[in-house]
Amino acid sequence: MKQNFNCGKRLRQLRKERKMSQEEVALIADVTTVYVSQIERGIRNPTVMIIELLCDAMGCTLAEFFQCEEASMKPEDELYLTQIAYILNGKTEQEKKAYVKLLKQVEHLQQLSRPSQES
Repeated sequence: MKQNFNCGKRLRQLRKERKMSQEEVALIADVTTVYVSQIERGIRNPTVMIIELLCDAMGCTLAEFFQCEEASMKPEDELYLTQIAYILNGKTEQEKKAYVKLLKQVEHLQQLSRPSQES
């Protein structure tokens, strides 16, 4: 089961990568340190406008902020992506949509066939 995107976790990750303190980010973004701390701990859910201010303060884009960790491709998976791109090359938009739909159906069937996690 996929988890929801965790803004606080992502904020902390990006802030630490940039070696910035909560105080530095808060000061530049013109928010309180308490607010930044509450976001990182999952107590507060920021608006996209606040996230944009925090991103500007850390020197990153909204796209980078919302980039899922799962989207980071493992090197061994790049071969599969290349193979899929090769298959889709030259196909019509309708054909590409059909391939994506097929892959989603396969994923759905796999989820249905997995044993339930509920006890």
